[in-house]
Amino acid sequence: MTVELGSHGLVELLMNIAIFGLGYVGAVTAGCLTRQGHRVIGVDAQESKVRALQDGRSPIVEAGLEELLSASLAEGRLEATLDAAQAVAAADLSLVCVGTPALASGRLNLEAVRHVSSQIRDALRQQPRKHTLVYRCRCCLAALVK
Repeated sequence: MTVELGSHGLVELLMNIAIFGLGYVGAVTAGCLTRQGHRVIGVDAQESKVRALQDGRSPIVEAGLEELLSASLAEGRLEATLDAAQAVAAADLSLVCVGTPALASGRLNLEAVRHVSSQIRDALRQQPRKHTLVYRCRCCLAALVK
């Protein structure tokens, strides 16, 4: 986390943020947060999405996003990895943006949310410290606890 004097003479708090899931929610969020000056480490299980971000390409189709991501990458505010532990170690906050598709029963499939949550938990056990965890997906936290 860094503190900088912004263009309006106000102090800005800039964070290192790990975004888990580089689909529509995660990729757009990464673009918006880097545009605000935050440093973002994108994490995804799909190598193609990670490689796209590393190459300055958008992993999804969204008007203007590729230019935003490419500029953020060139300015050193954006990177991407398959390694959850590496991202958590470098971040002040983890933002979970993985998919929660509907099951045949109509309930949400929380498998990806549980998997990412366990990766973050394991990474923090290796380096115990204060870390903020935010879920930006359709889920009920009570459903995650088993």
